[in-house]
Amino acid sequence: MNHTGELSSLLTRFEGRRIDFKEEVSTSLYRLLSAFANTAGGVAVIGVRDQDHVVVGLDLRNNTVKKLADSITSRLGIHPVIEIHELEGKSIVTVAVERNRVPVAFDGRYYTRIGDTTREMLPDELREYFQQSIEWDSVTGPYSFDEIDEEAVKRFLARANAAGRLTSVDSAESVAAVLSRLGLSRNGGISNGAIALFGRDPQQYFQNCILRIGRFKRADIIIGDHEIRGNLFQQFEEGERVIKQYLGVRYDIYRRRRCGSPSGGERYGIIRFRRSGRRSSMPLSTATTSTTQSRHRSGSSMTISASTIPAIFPKASPSR
Repeated sequence: MNHTGELSSLLTRFEGRRIDFKEEVSTSLYRLLSAFANTAGGVAVIGVRDQDHVVVGLDLRNNTVKKLADSITSRLGIHPVIEIHELEGKSIVTVAVERNRVPVAFDGRYYTRIGDTTREMLPDELREYFQQSIEWDSVTGPYSFDEIDEEAVKRFLARANAAGRLTSVDSAESVAAVLSRLGLSRNGGISNGAIALFGRDPQQYFQNCILRIGRFKRADIIIGDHEIRGNLFQQFEEGERVIKQYLGVRYDIYRRRRCGSPSGGERYGIIRFRRSGRRSSMPLSTATTSTTQSRHRSGSSMTISASTIPAIFPKASPSR
């Protein structure tokens, strides 16, 4: 237990952007911690009445603090610093939260701190927050490792190793360990990117995460239309098969790095077509949706619309 004079001075402060008082553990505490994590961090003082800062204490029997810590981690995905203090013969618990690198939700809603008020983020605020703070694919969600296709992970590692990449990642490692090494899971949480890349059914969560390939006789006449579902590697493989079926041409698929991004460069897949001496390139860019047409002498063209097509072999994180 901690006995600090700082606690007494803490009680003399007014509630504000980074401090709040709670008489007991309730759903409002989780909303508050979400708001702290999404704003500038803060401290929740539990066992103190918020109106007049009278110490009412908190019953710490039956592993109350451990249950609280486990509950915060499971419901918010964060690991706060929890301390027990004794004041006026009663127990007080402080829960300190730092600003989180990724947005933190409680029951599917995101909260922010405005002065001494906790409120839900507006749609425009949430959109801006995501754009400024984090890439979508690294945000963790309410997923389980059972939703990851283990065979897809193994095929990916086999292809990566054959290409001389990810040689430090052992294919015998567990799926959880591999995803962690690839930066696709964090603190036991699974990212959106992991589900999109290796999920058994990504469309359960991301309905628009599909690859659609169409062949057109002319702008208003479709003579072939394929909607490809599954994870991104399944989409890539099936898309390649469909392209071969549609086109009697030679093409190459390779990777190109575009420098300048904070992560060391965005990666693109390029489908390059050659026919009768003509050549065109079709980029499938990461984290964007692109539509490109390649027109041939027969008068038909093919359109590929791609959402969130990944680099085939992302870098692994250093060995731990």
